[in-house]
Amino acid sequence: MDKFAEAVANKFLTLMNQGVAPWRQSWNSQCALPANFSTGKFYQGMNVWALMLAGMERGFMSPLWGTYKQLKAAGYQVREKEKGTTIHWFGYSEREQKDGSVKRISSHKIFTLHNLCQCNVIETGLPWAPSEPTKDWNIEKAEQVVSKYLTATSMKVVHGVPAYFPGLDHISMPTKSEFQTVENYYSTMFHEIAHSTGHGSRLDRDLNPLAKDVHSYSVEELSAEFTAGMLCAATGVSNQNTDESSAAYLKHWAAKLSEDPKILQTAIKNAQKAFEFVMGV
Repeated sequence: MDKFAEAVANKFLTLMNQGVAPWRQSWNSQCALPANFSTGKFYQGMNVWALMLAGMERGFMSPLWGTYKQLKAAGYQVREKEKGTTIHWFGYSEREQKDGSVKRISSHKIFTLHNLCQCNVIETGLPWAPSEPTKDWNIEKAEQVVSKYLTATSMKVVHGVPAYFPGLDHISMPTKSEFQTVENYYSTMFHEIAHSTGHGSRLDRDLNPLAKDVHSYSVEELSAEFTAGMLCAATGVSNQNTDESSAAYLKHWAAKLSEDPKILQTAIKNAQKAFEFVMGV
C-alpha cells in the first residue's frame, strides 16, 4: 500500500475506532460527493475518500474543490493559512514507437486542492456561503437514480426484508412506509442496488458471500457500503442512522482493516466501478 492510501486508511481506522462510519453521514450540501469546481466532475477512487474525510474533519459545507489557480480564475481567493488537501492523479498515454508499435506510458501527478469553504469571494471580500437547497431536492434526485437503474437493468423488486438475490437477480425491499424516514428507504435501496451491480451480467464480482450468514463482514459487503455511501453523497440522502453503524460492527471492521489494509483499497475500487455503473446506465 502506498503512503497516500495508507494515510487514508489510517483516517478510516481512527474514525471507526471512535464509533464513526465515514461512509454513513448526514449529507448537508446539495451534492456532498467531492467534485472539481471547474469541470463539475466527481473525483475518483481513493481521492473521493481523502476529500470527503478532509471535509468531514473540518466541517466544510461545500463538495466543490479546486486548485489555487482554478479558484482564483473563478473569482475566489484562498484565505491565508488555509491548509490544502492532497490528491493523486494516475493516467496513461500511448506513444508510437519507431517500429510502429504503441507503448503505453503511465503518469502520476500530485495536486493540492482547496475547498470553496476555504475561500473568500474576491469581488466582495466575504467568505463563500452555501445557498439554501429547495425542499425535497434530495429525494427527487434519489428517485431518479433508482428508477433509471431499475428500468435500465430490468431489475425486479419484491416485497420483503432488504436483500439482493444473485441467483434470481432481484431485490427484496420493504415499502417506503415501513421505514422510519424516506431517506432510510433510499439509503437501503442504494445498498441493495450496489450488490446487484456485481451480477455476472454487469460487473461480475464474487457474490458468494451474500449466501452466507457472515456476509456482513465480507469485502462485498464493505464494497456495497461504500457504493451506497457514494450514491447517498451524490444525491444528498442521509444514511447516518442505521443499525449497521453499531459499535460492534465498526470495531470488527477496524480490526479487520488493521490486519489487512488492502481490503480497503479493494472495496474502494469496487465501489468506484459500481457507482459509475449505477450513475451511467
